[in-house]
Amino acid sequence: MKKFLLGLLGVWALAFGAWLLVFRSLDPCEAMRQEVESLAKQSGDADGKVIRDALLGPKAPPQSAAYCAQVAVSIKLKGRGAVVIVGK
Repeated sequence: MKKFLLGLLGVWALAFGAWLLVFRSLDPCEAMRQEVESLAKQSGDADGKVIRDALLGPKAPPQSAAYCAQVAVSIKLKGRGAVVIVGK
């Protein structure tokens, strides 16, 4: 049991370290905001505004830490493919 807990702690520490290296922020919502802003800049004016408003604007869904982490990781892994703009 002790080995299992130490192994679990090791896995958690690796995941935590990887998160810090990739996003440079402990706050998942700050990491999401950084990723959304970066993606919006890469996508151009019109699409960038739509992406920014959809994920960060006043009508954006409630942002729990889990939601923010999911969006940040999705954008980091898939880039522009993580966001679908309906009507294009």
